[in-house]
Amino acid sequence: MHFGGRREVSLRGASSREVSRSALLNKVAEERAARSKARKAATSAALIQRVWRGRKAACCARQLIQSEWDTWHAARMAAAGGQAPAPLTADEVSQKLLAPVLFLLWDARKREGGEMQRLQSVMVWLLKSLDSAETATNFCSLAIGTQSQRATWQHQAHQMVSLCSALLSLSTSSSSSSSSSNPEAPSLLLTVLAMRVHVSLCDTTTWRFLRSPAVASTTPPGNALAAAAEAQVLSLLAGTASGATGIYPALRMHLLTNYAAPPVDGWRERKGKGGVGGGVGAGGGGGQAAQQLFLLTAAAVTVALRPIIVFSGKRDGQEVAGKLPSVWASLAADQFAATFSPSLC
Repeated sequence: MHFGGRREVSLRGASSREVSRSALLNKVAEERAARSKARKAATSAALIQRVWRGRKAACCARQLIQSEWDTWHAARMAAAGGQAPAPLTADEVSQKLLAPVLFLLWDARKREGGEMQRLQSVMVWLLKSLDSAETATNFCSLAIGTQSQRATWQHQAHQMVSLCSALLSLSTSSSSSSSSSNPEAPSLLLTVLAMRVHVSLCDTTTWRFLRSPAVASTTPPGNALAAAAEAQVLSLLAGTASGATGIYPALRMHLLTNYAAPPVDGWRERKGKGGVGGGVGAGGGGGQAAQQLFLLTAAAVTVALRPIIVFSGKRDGQEVAGKLPSVWASLAADQFAATFSPSLC
């Protein structure tokens, strides 16, 4: 019997046990960790799916651009009927010739089948355009066009200069103009064409259209257009002097690959026999390949020296790309000296 006060009745049941505070806290922590792991897994899955979809879309776009460019180029060549094809306008060179190929070959070291053949066709077309005396068909006429055309020319010219430098670093004197042990390696002829394009883009004296009567009679006067063209080239040379185009490491790699110094013992032996101590390393020999290699090396050295020569002749009255000409000349000279450092031999 229960006497006095209210009786306490437990409704938990006989099998129920009291949960300790530490066990409850551990259970809550485990549940929180499980929720956090689930969130991270969902985020990671979404990121992987997004990257995969982006890569797949980029691959499809790349294949589409390749197909469209090949179709356009084949149509141009077929329309010529075996004769020299009609010259491209400056806008066609920029939009139809260069833009797709520069997208496909933004990095010459990451290339796929057939791109070296496309690039050689591009170099031939571009050289024809750069050699034109007509403003309408010369690609460099965009450098003195509208503001949009000037920006497009500067961007594409910088990309072409960087691409030409990459081709120089990948070339070897053992590459022939038609075939190679590696069909996706740039041929010696392709690299020679690339260096010719590099020289033409960085030298306004090769722009024949600036001396045409049509440019001289325009408004503003021809000399103002020539000054605008020079300003564009100076900006391009500033990129070269800063090392952004990679011409100096490419020149060093080219020299190390194709003009490796002979061993000291071999040099002494040839000297004792009346031979010349030194020579071409990987691709020594005569004939057309040796001549192309010489032209390639001469063009590469010319391109590397041009920022030094041009900026050394400018006074420090006006900045170019945020720096004085003397600063650009010093930067280019330091990189050129490093190219021919004693460790080269």
